[in-house]
Amino acid sequence: MVPEYNRHLNYYQEFWRLYLQNELLIAQMRECSLQNREMQTKIAKFEELIKMIEGNIGNVKVKKKNRRTAAEIEKVFHCPYEKCAKSYGSDVSLNLHIKLKHNGGNKTEREKQARKLIISKMRGETLPDDIHINFPPGYLDKIQEKMLKRKTMQEYIEQNENEHSDMESSEEEEEEEEEDQE
Repeated sequence: MVPEYNRHLNYYQEFWRLYLQNELLIAQMRECSLQNREMQTKIAKFEELIKMIEGNIGNVKVKKKNRRTAAEIEKVFHCPYEKCAKSYGSDVSLNLHIKLKHNGGNKTEREKQARKLIISKMRGETLPDDIHINFPPGYLDKIQEKMLKRKTMQEYIEQNENEHSDMESSEEEEEEEEEDQE
């Protein structure tokens, strides 16, 4: 089947347009083929590297950390709760035990709540309802002693500062008196 002749169409120009389009497509195909070969080469190199690494991993021995056995750990941290004979090798382990087994909260929570309770008692206020921690026996007394020591230390520091400032002011007064006498 032969197409009909169109006298409005310039067949010479149409030939060259199609020819150039075809050449452009051929160039693009060559470029894609070249990129494909380059990609296959890179993939082959990566596969070789992976095989080499996998082979070396089997030969490399990772140094294991030497952990102490339970018998080697000196357990000097004892649970303060009555009828609990647990001992631990670190303060962190003991605090975790208190938190999980005795509903004692973590160390920071215990200290914060204990201070809150003690301050409320000292002020004669009603005890806060939001405290749900089971404190170890004698814990509140220890915290109260620490708070009192800090308070007396703070008072001592303030007293020394006041005495120091009093001494400075009396020295200044003496200097002013000497200047007046001259």
